[in-house]
Amino acid sequence: MRPDPHRAFVLLVASACMLIAATGCGSDSESDAPEANPNPRSAVAARVVHGDRFFGFPAISGLAVRTDPGELSADLPGFYADPEKAVADLRRDGFVAGVGRTFKSEDGPDAASHVVVQMRDAQGATAEFERQIDSLLHLPCPPGLECEQETERFDIPGIPGAAGVNTKQTIKNQSGSLHPDVLRADVIVFFHDAFVEQVFLGTERPNKHRAALIRAAQELYQQGT
Repeated sequence: MRPDPHRAFVLLVASACMLIAATGCGSDSESDAPEANPNPRSAVAARVVHGDRFFGFPAISGLAVRTDPGELSADLPGFYADPEKAVADLRRDGFVAGVGRTFKSEDGPDAASHVVVQMRDAQGATAEFERQIDSLLHLPCPPGLECEQETERFDIPGIPGAAGVNTKQTIKNQSGSLHPDVLRADVIVFFHDAFVEQVFLGTERPNKHRAALIRAAQELYQQGT
């Protein structure tokens, strides 16, 4: 059976957490850390991209907010390099809620996504930010295929602490398959207070659209601050 190109791009992402919201136990940090919004479903839903299109691609998922890290991970195959460990760590770090939307080309594998994850406090958000970056640097190959991965960082002006990651996966030994030989994507991850957001764009030439991706991330950051 030929792998689904859309699934491959979701695996390539990124594309970060479509997310979760589980009241997990977090660290014992006290203090001045911001408390989670009493209505976490509304808080994360308000931040995620609305509308039927993103980067020109039509939406293929809605605005469902997840309140369990396991459900989130199931929604996003390949999002975390080690899903089982990620779910446990999310609970430990104070996962509150998450939501993600996926947008896909109607005539090809190109896709975009926006994921918002809310943690209990800024410390938990920092841990989730690092977890998403680590997963982007260690993406699994699409199911049943062998691949090689290359990654490169790029700067994100206007968003303190944000990280940009370009990923390239070269699929090996798939003669006769319609699956793309190379999967490329640009991904931006940023956080503010207890929220972590990831914006993903998978295209044949993501560098060509990088400026638009950065602008979108900047607008989402401003919207949430």
